Amino acid sequence: MVFGSFPFDSKSNSEVLYKIVHEPHKFPSNITVSKSCINLLNGLLEKNQHFRIETNDPLYEDWYNDE
Repeated sequence: MVFGSFPFDSKSNSEVLYKIVHEPHKFPSNITVSKSCINLLNGLLEKNQHFRIETNDPLYEDWYNDE
C-alpha cells in the first residue's frame, strides 16, 4: 500500500462496491509520491476497462525506474 489506506473505504461492503463503480478515487494530499506512481495508480484504477492499463504498459516501467 502506497498511502496506507484504501482508495475506497466505507463501513459496509455494498457501499464500497457502490463507490468503486460510481465515485472517483482520491489520494491523500498529505503524502507525497512521485508523478509516475500517481500515473500508474490512475491507470490501474481506471473504471473503463478499455482505457485501463495492462501489465505490459510502459507506466509500470516508468514507475519502477523512477528515482
